[in-house]
Amino acid sequence: MMLDNGNIQSLSIEKSSGYDVLDNEAMKMIERAKPLPKPPDILAGDEVNIYVPVSFALN
Repeated sequence: MMLDNGNIQSLSIEKSSGYDVLDNEAMKMIERAKPLPKPPDILAGDEVNIYVPVSFALN
């Protein structure tokens, strides 16, 4: 969940890749993207959930 100032309040994996290392890397990727841009003012005061699909290619 993202707060109205762009800070991340909580972060979770909705559907696991089946590999802890990939799930952890997806979470770290979002952490490295902080700070996120502030959401539009129309969403101020509302809970904002953002879903980010992440795909990995293993070689």
